Amino acid sequence: TTIPYGPIWNTYYHPGYDCSRAMAPGPAWNKVHDISQTMFGLWSVVFGLTAELLYLPCMLALRQEKNSCFKIMFALTVCDMLTLPVSSIIFGVGLILGEVYCSHPTFHFFLGAFGLGECRIWCSTSMIVLILASNRVAELSNKAWLFEGFRTPLSLTIAIAYGLTVGLLTPPPMLNSQFQSYFFNPFISFTDEYVFVNWFHAINNIAVVFFSTAMYAYFCIILLMKQGAMKTETGQKKMKKSYSVFLQAFLIMLFNVVSSSIYVYMNFFYTPLWLVQVAQLMWQFAQGMPPVIYLALNQTVRRYTGRMLGFNEVTSIRSASMARSSMA
Repeated sequence: TTIPYGPIWNTYYHPGYDCSRAMAPGPAWNKVHDISQTMFGLWSVVFGLTAELLYLPCMLALRQEKNSCFKIMFALTVCDMLTLPVSSIIFGVGLILGEVYCSHPTFHFFLGAFGLGECRIWCSTSMIVLILASNRVAELSNKAWLFEGFRTPLSLTIAIAYGLTVGLLTPPPMLNSQFQSYFFNPFISFTDEYVFVNWFHAINNIAVVFFSTAMYAYFCIILLMKQGAMKTETGQKKMKKSYSVFLQAFLIMLFNVVSSSIYVYMNFFYTPLWLVQVAQLMWQFAQGMPPVIYLALNQTVRRYTGRMLGFNEVTSIRSASMARSSMA
């Protein structure tokens, strides 16, 4: 019997999520399994908190810009900041405590569906990353009008509505310390009595892999075709800007693609523990590495962050001092 699709609050009462079939729910499940994962847990907590701190100046910098590209990047930043507690911070604490679904079933079930909603925000984020790549392709193809006016907010609204639909109407993933990741199977009796499959999530991940690859290939083709026509100074600036932002989108997309591929595989087939850990790390990187990428490759974000921290003022003072010294 497969878990029925429908409102998530109805799914919660399905017998497949009844922990009492094996043992009363509660912290006793942690002790019985003895599955605390301290090292991976500490890494996850530290990584998540560090990424959240790095996101703050990036978010403020992106908020200052009004063009469509930065609006999309800002929306992606908000989604990532909401997901990081699930993929890293809460996940890390759960590993340290040795949590499984039945340790606190209500908390873990609704964490995957509502709250910070791993499933719904991941699906929204996946679509927003594709929207960002599409925006760069449109800019380079002289079709920037596709994202002008109401079109960018509309596309982001559709992405968020899509994620909400998946999160509210399909089974949620839940933390499992023993296997060090999130699974749709609560692993109550470790039998095949129930089949826990979220087909919408699997289709979403497969689509991410396919469309991400297609989008990047299309961008490369356009880049090669336009090299001759972009020899003017204005054209070169436009090319450089599009290339820089698309590189940022591609790096973010790369983590999404690797994570999506492995997550689809491991929810249907036997997967060695090291590969499960790679999938979890790639998911953490997909949500936590964008601020590092922005700070390294995005001049607007880097300038704004430097101004916030006072680096630009220090540089200006030093430059002025050197100028006065040379005049003397």
